[in-house]
Amino acid sequence: MKRSLKLGFADFYRHFPAENNYFTNLLREHYDVEIVAADADLMICSSYGMSSANYRGRKLLVIMENFRPILDAYDAVISFDYLDDPRHFRLPLSMIGSELRRAANWSAERELAGKTRFCNFIFSNPSCGQRNQLMRKLSRYKRVDCAGRCFNNVGGRIADKLQFQRECKFTIAFENSSHPGYLTEKLTHAFQSDTIPLYWGDKYAGRDFNPAAFLHQDDFESIDALVERVIELDQNDDQYLAMLSEPCYPDGQMPDQFRRENVLKFLIKTIESNLPPIGTSPGHDRASAAYAAEVKRDIWRRRLNRWKYRAAHVITCGLAA
Repeated sequence: MKRSLKLGFADFYRHFPAENNYFTNLLREHYDVEIVAADADLMICSSYGMSSANYRGRKLLVIMENFRPILDAYDAVISFDYLDDPRHFRLPLSMIGSELRRAANWSAERELAGKTRFCNFIFSNPSCGQRNQLMRKLSRYKRVDCAGRCFNNVGGRIADKLQFQRECKFTIAFENSSHPGYLTEKLTHAFQSDTIPLYWGDKYAGRDFNPAAFLHQDDFESIDALVERVIELDQNDDQYLAMLSEPCYPDGQMPDQFRRENVLKFLIKTIESNLPPIGTSPGHDRASAAYAAEVKRDIWRRRLNRWKYRAAHVITCGLAA
């Protein structure tokens, strides 16, 4: 019989599905989970708010943005960062979910034959100047289909992002910002769609994904050089098929670090620790105040970046008109 576990969630994005998400479903493999609003055996917190900073029970921080953790404010932390600390587990957003696998009858030639578009750009956040620059430079060669809110040129939002990407030979998969280890779902979605990703963000992305399967901006001296390589692949089916056929993971398998059983072990260790919850420690209030201040700064930084680039886009469009 499974042990009961009262599980709570705090400071996640709006409409976060507490009953059906990666962590709840993973913990249900070991516990009889009940979702609660307070007095949880484990409160899983994110960085979209600050309410969890003063929670006194056992709490785990899960960071989904390019934001540095303050370890002393939580019992354990899951983030993108490379940190050598037993309280920390590195689990990029790109690795939350099932291992990417191709069907036994998968064919690169068949995938290429079904592609009717050159490249896609699907973003709502306009604040990455490098990403926008790549889209504009590629557009001088061939049409880049912008299917998000940002620079939309397909007549509105698309219903199925992955299906739309599957129609494209290339996917612009630049992150919103760059930091070692910061690796979101952008590469994962491109690989799921059997399209070649054009990537920038985590300079170590080649540790988690096969560097022969995508084009990393850091491997080129300029965006122009990256554009030249994309054009070369677009015009040479043999080279394109060779890259598309590469496995998405190093050695063809998801790195062991990110396997479900290893994530579950870390969660169990956190829940069943003999140490008192961090919220009862003498230095907790100071660490929590520092964390809350960092969250507030990060929220405003991201808002200001979005407003700045949206304003610049409106002004640019107005001058062009």
